[in-house]
Amino acid sequence: MSWVKVAERSELYEERMLLVHVGEKPLAVALYQGKVYAFNALCPHASASLVEGDLWPGVVICPLHAYRYDLRNGVCLKPRDGPRLRVYSAEFRGDEVWVKLG
Repeated sequence: MSWVKVAERSELYEERMLLVHVGEKPLAVALYQGKVYAFNALCPHASASLVEGDLWPGVVICPLHAYRYDLRNGVCLKPRDGPRLRVYSAEFRGDEVWVKLG
């Protein structure tokens, strides 16, 4: 597992998602309540772009079928039996955003 710089802090806005690419892998990075989160940018249900969806109180909502995922752990909240979203550890290092891939 390795840490990768994916963005600058200045590129993030509260409660918005940013699409970044690490090699061929599309990731979404979100700033929510001052904390940075990173997760697969494609919905595990039907591969819709999650950055085109909504982000509200700790939940990312897929624009295609309104699947809802917890930002902290990727658990599908709606529907309850939906697939889990892959989340990654993310942190600020000064003015940079780093994500741990593995």
